[in-house]
Amino acid sequence: MNGFRLARDDSATIGFVVACLFRDAINLEELRAWADHVLLSAPAYPNYITELSLFDGYLKDIYQVIGFVPSRGLSASQALAVVGIAFARGREPFDPPAPHSEALAALRQHPEVLSEFRSTFPFLVVE
Repeated sequence: MNGFRLARDDSATIGFVVACLFRDAINLEELRAWADHVLLSAPAYPNYITELSLFDGYLKDIYQVIGFVPSRGLSASQALAVVGIAFARGREPFDPPAPHSEALAALRQHPEVLSEFRSTFPFLVVE
């Protein structure tokens, strides 16, 4: 699927997208923009991508839309780096698991997370 890992048995891309959404690195508008990006970029995609391009519901319902719980397999430190992306983008995550400085330090320790964010969301800017 053009480098997008979106299937139940290979869900790393959608797992990363959901991790970013739940950690406030992206918002619902950006989720919809990502889904639109997939619709335009991938020759084939699961039906849930079309639904995500229109999704305006509660975060708790995202797994129902996708139809399964995707997995990216982030370590705790990598997950904190995703929170660091939220802070780097000028967002204030709801109930962050660590202070601003600790999340940004995790982001510096895991440049692969920032690289994955940039490749997954090429239309977003991270300072």
